Amino acid sequence: AVQGFNRSISLGREAALQDTLRLLTLWFKYGDLPDVAAAVGQGIASIAIDVWLLVTPQLIARIHASSTPVRTLVNTLLSRVAAEHPQGLIYPLTVAAKSALLPRKMAAERVLTELRKQRDTLVEQAALVSHELIRTSILWHEMWHVALEEASRLYFSSHDVEGMLSTLEPLHLKMAEGAETLREASFLQAFGAELLMAHEHCNRFKRTNDPAELQAAWEVYSQTFRRIAKHVSKMGSLELRHVSPYLPPAR
Repeated sequence: AVQGFNRSISLGREAALQDTLRLLTLWFKYGDLPDVAAAVGQGIASIAIDVWLLVTPQLIARIHASSTPVRTLVNTLLSRVAAEHPQGLIYPLTVAAKSALLPRKMAAERVLTELRKQRDTLVEQAALVSHELIRTSILWHEMWHVALEEASRLYFSSHDVEGMLSTLEPLHLKMAEGAETLREASFLQAFGAELLMAHEHCNRFKRTNDPAELQAAWEVYSQTFRRIAKHVSKMGSLELRHVSPYLPPAR
């Protein structure tokens, strides 16, 4: 069946896309079998690269497949497609490289490493745009608003002190790195001192295990949350240069 689909796709029939999707279904389901893996390998060598470009979402979805034969062939094929059509794969691969799933992240990074050997500038530009789009999609005001709401639920409703501290610590660390945009600098000026004070109470709690320190921290967090909430409710359009230092020059 796999060889039949290979021939059909290679002939460029009108149903080539449907046949390619059926081929992927067989490959992903039976790719552990040596005969199937060999037949798929022959298809990868004989089918035009442009055909595979149409099914890159399905391929990237299997970039970290548990089956070693399937995973190896998928990564080989993606590297070939990326070499011929780097613009078509660069953003999906960049997104996959930010995955919370370590195997998926590592697999995408391997393909990007191969692509970087030939298109280093393109990979760097894609990483920059991806990072900046994430930065502009949720600003510090919004991150803190969401995090404080979740931390409050964990502390007051679930009585999960560790969960509360773990929720807020990454944001405190990000603040400690300093502002990179005018909007972040504005946030630090408006809320930085209060949040630093609350963080110090949390750190003293970690050292002393004194509940009074958490109570003091939440007096500050609660006041700050109300102020941030008012600011978030009034947020409208934003100047790109205020939220991203790199995107305006890249236009």
